[in-house]
Amino acid sequence: MKFSHASMAIAGLAGLALLGACNKAAAPAASDSTGEVAATPPEEAAAPVEALLANGLTAEATVELRQTHLKAVGKAFKTIYEQSNAGSPDMAAIQA
Repeated sequence: MKFSHASMAIAGLAGLALLGACNKAAAPAASDSTGEVAATPPEEAAAPVEALLANGLTAEATVELRQTHLKAVGKAFKTIYEQSNAGSPDMAAIQA
């Protein structure tokens, strides 16, 4: 199967977008002199923060939005690919 430069670029951008949305690993818990891991008291535990991104959405909403748009782009590219390989391409389907 041959891949064009455009499809490779789209796949690379999609991969970068997904990696950018990943959570970072939590820091390991501190241990005391006995080697046992000390539990973090509830009052010191970090509460999850719903940070808004520059676009005004949460990270989860941004990922969902990106996935929706990438699925639409994928569907459009599939239609273009299939129509370009057809004996008589349907221009209305390509332009839709």
